Amino acid sequence: MITNGSLIWREDVREALMQANWVSLKVDATREAIWRRMNRPHRALRLSTILEEMLAFARAYEGELVTETMLIEGLNDDEALVGEIADFLARLNPARAYLSVPTRPPAEGWVRPPA
Repeated sequence: MITNGSLIWREDVREALMQANWVSLKVDATREAIWRRMNRPHRALRLSTILEEMLAFARAYEGELVTETMLIEGLNDDEALVGEIADFLARLNPARAYLSVPTRPPAEGWVRPPA
């Protein structure tokens, strides 16, 4: 199951994910402002809650956990930010951590793959 994880704080969502033998969590940022600009979530959602619930899910999940992170030029691709994401992913301990870059025409004109 592929999920952006935005509703992982809900028990019913976690229970459904627990039933899958393969789960991919999207982790594009560990900083709220970057996450908001990149993913345009509902204003009631909080990244800190989502990240904490991802960690709790990862500790309990018995299937294969993977992650996907999209890097965007000038937004989350500098060494410090990539390091923060890598540190969080290490805590999640996925079987694999995939990196992606924008390849299709994006919704926002400023989005570019890292140089």
